[in-house]
Amino acid sequence: MRENGTMETGDPPEVPAGEARGGPAAARAAEERFRTLVAALPDAVAITDLEGRVEFASPLAIRLLGLSGPGEAVGRSALEFIAPEDRARAQDNLRKTAAEGQVREVQYNFLKRNGAMFPGELSAVLVRDAGGQPASFIAIIRDITERLEAEDRLRRFGAQHAGILEAIPVAVGVSIEEGRNVYTNLAMQGIFGYTAAEALAVPIASHYVNPEDRIRMLADLARDGSIRDREVGLRHRDGTALTALLNVDIVEWNGAPARMASLRDVTEAKLTEGRLREQADQLRLLTDRLAAVAEAERAEFARMLHDAMGQNLTGLSFQLHALLGGPRPATDPGVRERLLECLSMVSDMADASRELGDNLRPSVLDDYGLDAAVRAWGDRFTARTGIALRHRTAEVFGLRLAREAEIALFRIVQEALANAARHAKATEIVVSMDGSPEVFRLEVADNGAGFDLAAPQAEGGRGAMGIPIMQRRAESVRGSFRIESRPGLGTSVIVEVPR
Repeated sequence: MRENGTMETGDPPEVPAGEARGGPAAARAAEERFRTLVAALPDAVAITDLEGRVEFASPLAIRLLGLSGPGEAVGRSALEFIAPEDRARAQDNLRKTAAEGQVREVQYNFLKRNGAMFPGELSAVLVRDAGGQPASFIAIIRDITERLEAEDRLRRFGAQHAGILEAIPVAVGVSIEEGRNVYTNLAMQGIFGYTAAEALAVPIASHYVNPEDRIRMLADLARDGSIRDREVGLRHRDGTALTALLNVDIVEWNGAPARMASLRDVTEAKLTEGRLREQADQLRLLTDRLAAVAEAERAEFARMLHDAMGQNLTGLSFQLHALLGGPRPATDPGVRERLLECLSMVSDMADASRELGDNLRPSVLDDYGLDAAVRAWGDRFTARTGIALRHRTAEVFGLRLAREAEIALFRIVQEALANAARHAKATEIVVSMDGSPEVFRLEVADNGAGFDLAAPQAEGGRGAMGIPIMQRRAESVRGSFRIESRPGLGTSVIVEVPR
C-alpha cells in the first residue's frame, strides 16, 4: 500500500472491518486467500472504486495491457484502457453495475500501453462493505482475440460449406430476422422431426414450450452478442417435450446477418439425473428408516439388559450374600472363597451389563436430555482415552429438543469423539452447545492434527465413512452439517438443527 492509500499490484484489497475481527492473523489469512484465488484465475482481475479509478490490478491484467508495472494502472480511470468508441457504453455499464449489482460478458476493445487494441470480454460485480453500502467494483477481463477469430472463420464458412454441416452430429440451424430458418442440418431436423423443407416453413417460436424463453433469449443475444449453453424447453412436432442446451451466435449467411444456433438434446440426461435424484431420495428415506429401526432395537435391548439381566444379577448377588452372611452362613473356607469369587464375577457382569446398555442407548439421554448424556459419555471417553474433554453449554439451553434430534446429535457427538481419538492425536476436545430460541447449535472441536478437506480420503481415514454418517444424521432431523479443518490446526464438527 502506498502512502497516498492506493494499492500496488501485489497488494490485495484491504480487509473490511467485519473481516478483520480476528486481528492481524485473520487479515493475513484473508490476503493469502485473495492472492491464491487471483493466481489461480485464468483471467485478468481489476478492482476499481465507485468512480471507476483502478485500485488493484492483477499481474495478468498488467501483462494483458502491456504495462511495465502496477504504477501505470493504479489511480487511473479504467475507461482509459478502453477504446474511445466504447467508453460511453462502458460508462453506461458502470452505472448499470452500480444499480443492478453486476454485468456479464460485455465486449469492448481494450487499449494496450503502446496503443494497440485487442478485443476483450468484461464481467463486473458490485462489492458492498460490512454495512451493506456500495464500496467498489471487481472486474474480470478476458482476451477473446482467438475466440473471435474462430467465430469469424465460422461466419465466412457460409452456405457453400453446408455439406460439412450435414455430416456433423451437432444440431445446427440458421435463422433470419423474420423468425424462420433458412437452413437446418440433418441433426436439427431429427430433433424436431421435420424434413428440411418443413423446417424452413415452421416458425421458430413454435418450437418453444414457453415462448417467453425465446423472447428473453433474443434480448440477451442482442445485448451480449451470443448465447452459451442455455437450457431451454422445446417441443417435437408430435408434442413431446424435450430439454436442450442452446448456443447462438450472430453470423453472416449469404452476405446477410443471421443467427446460427446449435442444440444438444439433454432430455435423456435430465431424465437420468431425475431418476438418480429420486433413487437417492429413496435411499435416504430407507437409510433413515433403518437407522430408526436400529435405534429402537438398541433401546429395547438396553431396556432388556437393565430390566431382565440387571434384576437377575441383583437377585443372584443377594442370594450369594445370604449364603455368606445369612442365618446359616457357609463355614467351609473353600466354599466361602468360591462364593466370594462368584460375587466378584456377578459384580463384574453387572458393570459390563450397565456399560453395554449405555453403549446401546444411555438411559440418561431419555431421562435427562442431550447435555447430561454428553457429559456422562464424555467422562467415560476421558477415562478410556486420556483425552481431556471440556463442555460449554449456553444458558439458552433450557428446553429439551425433540427425541429424534437428541438421538441424532448424541450419535454425532459419539462419532466425532471416536474420530478424534482414532485419527486426530488430540489432547483436548471441546463440546459446545448454544444457539437461539429457533436454532440449536452443536460443535465438537479438537486441537489435533486436522486434515485437508479437499484431499481425497483414504479408505479407513478420518472422512472415509464417519463424515457422511454424521452428515446424514444431521439431515435426517432437518439440520445442517459442516466441518472446518486445516492440517495442524485441528478439526471442528458443527451441526445446527431447528428447535
